[in-house]
Amino acid sequence: MRSPTNRAFALVELIVILAIIAALAAMLIVAASDSHRQGSLSDSLANLKSLATSHHNYGEDFQDKVATFSWRATDQLSQWPELNMHGNDDNRAAANQAVDIIRRLANRTDIQPIQAWIPHILYSQLVLADYDQIALPDKRFVSPADKQKLLWAANHLTFPSGVPPPVPIGDGNGLKRWPYSSSYELPPAFFSHDAAAGAQQTISQGSAHNQYFIPQGAIASRVRTDVRHPSHKVLLFDQHQRHFGTRTPFFTMPEARLAGVMVDGSAHLLASAESNAGFNPNSPSTPFPMIVNYQPANFEPPLPSGVMSSQVGRFRWTRSGLRGRDLGGPEIPWVP
Repeated sequence: MRSPTNRAFALVELIVILAIIAALAAMLIVAASDSHRQGSLSDSLANLKSLATSHHNYGEDFQDKVATFSWRATDQLSQWPELNMHGNDDNRAAANQAVDIIRRLANRTDIQPIQAWIPHILYSQLVLADYDQIALPDKRFVSPADKQKLLWAANHLTFPSGVPPPVPIGDGNGLKRWPYSSSYELPPAFFSHDAAAGAQQTISQGSAHNQYFIPQGAIASRVRTDVRHPSHKVLLFDQHQRHFGTRTPFFTMPEARLAGVMVDGSAHLLASAESNAGFNPNSPSTPFPMIVNYQPANFEPPLPSGVMSSQVGRFRWTRSGLRGRDLGGPEIPWVP
């Protein structure tokens, strides 16, 4: 007969074994999660590398121009008459060009002209899809870890119907563009002047992270040779950290580590804390950076504190624009 002492030892041993099994299971879950995140990061960097290659090829075929919306206020280039009505506004012409591309490449002829929309920031890749003749939605546009936009893209023909909340707030027609948006942002200097010149102001930050001021005459065609430090100037970057832990900080936050690609085509992690602070392009000679207020929209990652985060603009507002440097060295002072 086993003594009470032996039974007690057996029970203790069983508890220890179960604890070890639980710890090993937890370690395997963490390892699997880390492996998945690393695979997702590799896929995101591959997306960015492919987009950078298309940017390069576009420039080779179009007089070295940066690939972004090219329609201007006086252009009449659409097969649809309503998309040729630009109201003497270059930004409205760009919005009409974006709708034209979506209609042709996604068969969304139901989408009407969209007002009060700056398409360049998250939709310039539409120009690359048009150049490469890739049907929309183009999987390269979206980070494999951006579950929200992947869901929207998978339901693009019926969006916003057929998807669970949250979806962006707005009118029914304007919402239809969102499945064709990108996780990756194109900085304003690639489609506007590097800085104000005399009375001509350029694009600047609005009161929230997703709002901008675009004065008349601010939109400009840029060429790749305007970039002086191609291995240190960010071309495209994910707006949020997505591959490390459960938090998804906005790119302005010092802790953010983001997938990005430089103008020279090298794709790698961007550590926001190691980036230069940037500047205000309408006050280019001052040392003060542009401040970006992250106020999450209803579909964007929330802030842990729930309080607006105000941070420097970093590679969205590179000091000296395309002449500047985001990482790997000091800022380039503005020279008119």
